[in-house]
Amino acid sequence: MDKKRSEVRDRLFALRNIAAASPTGSITTSIEILNEVDYAAKKLEQQNASLQQKVETLGDGLRCIVQWSEAYPLDVFPEPDLKKAHAVLVAAGMTLDAISASNMRHVVEGVGQIAREALAATQDNAGEQGG
Repeated sequence: MDKKRSEVRDRLFALRNIAAASPTGSITTSIEILNEVDYAAKKLEQQNASLQQKVETLGDGLRCIVQWSEAYPLDVFPEPDLKKAHAVLVAAGMTLDAISASNMRHVVEGVGQIAREALAATQDNAGEQGG
């Protein structure tokens, strides 16, 4: 990304130098070109800053999901004996499927909320930047 940005900037400055060196008869055109080049460069900088903020916001959301995924290590929470758990739950009138579905719903809803918040934040930033 930085290499492309540098290339665009170099081309814009080259165009600016060509326009500045043009004959006196086309000074108005040269000034207009310089103004357009300056405007384009500023717009590119704004867009780059907006995109960097979006990437950072989305990265924050992903880091939050990763952190959550590491919250229950096996050395602290070993895998249960699911056959025993099933027998105990059936004896109490419940099923392991219902417990599993409830847990998964909770996890997926939590991950979905993190993703929605990150996406909403990037959309808000796009609106503030005009684009």
